[in-house]
Amino acid sequence: MKNPITFTSKDFYLSACIRASGANLIRLEPIDYKTYLFHFDISPVQANNLIERHWNGTLILSTKAVIDAINELKTRLHQGV
Repeated sequence: MKNPITFTSKDFYLSACIRASGANLIRLEPIDYKTYLFHFDISPVQANNLIERHWNGTLILSTKAVIDAINELKTRLHQGV
C-alpha cells in the first residue's frame, strides 16, 4: 500500500516545480535505463493543487528555487541517489 503522504512523478520538470515549492525528495526509483520515479513527501492532494496551478499559470516560484531544484534533481539522477 502506498503511503498517503507521498507523491510520485516521472515528469522531470514538474518534479522540479514540486521540489522548488518546498517538498522534499524522498528517493529516486529507477524504472528503466533512462526513466526514474521521483518520490516526494507531499500528499497527492497538495501535489495535484501545485500541478493544477502550474498548468493554469498561477503557480509562483522564485527562479532561484526552480534552478536550484533542477540542478539538485540532475545531480541526484547522475549520482543515482
